Amino acid sequence: MINFTEINDPKAPEFEEFSKIYIESFPPQERPDLETIAHRLTDRISRLFVGKIGDRVVSIALLYALKNPNFVLLDFIGTDSQYRSQGLGTQMMNHLGETLKLRQIQLIIEVEDPQYSSNSQQGERRIAFYRRLGAKILENVPYLLAPFAGETPTKMKLMIWPDYGQPCLSGALLTELIYDIYQNLYDRDRDDPFLNSFINDIPETIQLT
Repeated sequence: MINFTEINDPKAPEFEEFSKIYIESFPPQERPDLETIAHRLTDRISRLFVGKIGDRVVSIALLYALKNPNFVLLDFIGTDSQYRSQGLGTQMMNHLGETLKLRQIQLIIEVEDPQYSSNSQQGERRIAFYRRLGAKILENVPYLLAPFAGETPTKMKLMIWPDYGQPCLSGALLTELIYDIYQNLYDRDRDDPFLNSFINDIPETIQLT
């Protein structure tokens, strides 16, 4: 049986176990360093959830608080390689959903666009995973994941979850959320070339499908 808990202290032993799954699961260009994550936990900017079987951390989820209190970003979610394909990711998302629904908060999810991915099947599986949970794609929204290492951004799709029944999202609202993500999570200013390559192409009204 898996048990979920929130970790606030980067000195906790669970943080070290989180670190192993984190480094194993995500390439350098897609992840900030562990020291940065530790500072964000201490400052309560990020929230770290872990799933444990016995004393072992087997799944992780890191949320990043946006300035708009109605939204958070799913920074990372991952599972220990020895425990994959056992439904642990779904159980973690369900646990997060229960937490978010208490305050009607929605999760913004960045998913690699299969059309531009070197592993399109993996991208399609991830989108299908979130869709099964009820997440919606933000239609016709261009988006680049700014790299933490190297100079090549990753083309992404944005999704939103849980579904509280709204058919669309304001483009102006999403623009401000993206500015927040770029400035405070990726440490890039409003003149960033990656940001400005797409930010003006966000539709006025975004359909959720």
